[in-house]
Amino acid sequence: MLMLFSFAFLQGQDPQFSQFYNSSIYYNPATAGITRDLRISSSYRKLWSKIPGDLSTYFISADYQWSKRNVGLGFLMLNDNEGLYNLRTQRAEFIFSYRAIDSKDRMLQFGMTVFSINKKDFDDKNFIFADQLDPIYGVIQASSFLGEAIEPVIYGDWNAGVVYRQNFTRHKMTPTIGFSASHLTRPDISFVNSDAVKLPVKYVVNGSLLTQITFDNPIASKFKVAYLNPGFVYEYQEPLHTFTIGSGFDLDPFRLGMWFRNQSFFSEETVRFNSVIINAGIVIPVSSNRHLASDLIIEYTYDSTISKLEFASGGAHEISLIYNVSLPEKKGICFTEWWKKRETFKAPELKKK
Repeated sequence: MLMLFSFAFLQGQDPQFSQFYNSSIYYNPATAGITRDLRISSSYRKLWSKIPGDLSTYFISADYQWSKRNVGLGFLMLNDNEGLYNLRTQRAEFIFSYRAIDSKDRMLQFGMTVFSINKKDFDDKNFIFADQLDPIYGVIQASSFLGEAIEPVIYGDWNAGVVYRQNFTRHKMTPTIGFSASHLTRPDISFVNSDAVKLPVKYVVNGSLLTQITFDNPIASKFKVAYLNPGFVYEYQEPLHTFTIGSGFDLDPFRLGMWFRNQSFFSEETVRFNSVIINAGIVIPVSSNRHLASDLIIEYTYDSTISKLEFASGGAHEISLIYNVSLPEKKGICFTEWWKKRETFKAPELKKK
């Protein structure tokens, strides 16, 4: 019975992704339709591969910008497995966002969950209780405690968020800042007693600064364009704080990055990171049609724990597939996505004296 109640802590924590930027609508519903792309994303995360039990998360999402109405639409599905007893969380959500400000250099977008259905269950076949044990022969009978199957917990949920993006086109810089709150209805997730376990509200603050870098390519006599995207994400879901900071680097067609994470934000231990996250990926063009370009992104991340636990746990592995379809800009004034024009520029010729 104690085992059942020890699930209270586990049930109250949402899964995390190292590639949080590839699962943005999971963290903040306001990012649904934030770009003029049709985005289809899928991720698989395997946590602590050397530890017995299934600690894995599957995630798939799609979002789209209905630019004529300043509306974004999104959908996501998640399956999270925790440990030997197959504590499992499944989620399906529909998301709506609205762009309140849409000018050439500024964008403000609000978003929320319009429908969310969640299911929690677990496999009780591996539980062993005191009334099953014999001091000599071990387990000798079924437990009376689990005489009837424990029903899964099914509940609704509600999340909301806001995101702001500003262009400094002259300097080729675009900062983004977002805030979201999940589980605002505090749903009951208890298996045995109603209202025994309330899902804690999860707060997320994230920011990034997309910057263009131009450098000379003397072999081809051209300037090559790359993109640096430093950022952070702070998550709080009682009782845990998680703070991740780092940067991505894109040099077509490659994507690289390094991030640092800890669980002690707002304390003297802030600078002591618990893990280092390294990612690498590639962007594969699928269609170069001027009106409907598309590409496929494949990205892998290894999350290395900076402690003795690294050798026992095996760290975490995450892989994502993202399919983007770049849709035409809407007519009239709208937010400019200057980074979509990824070009190489011919180097200027030096005048002979």
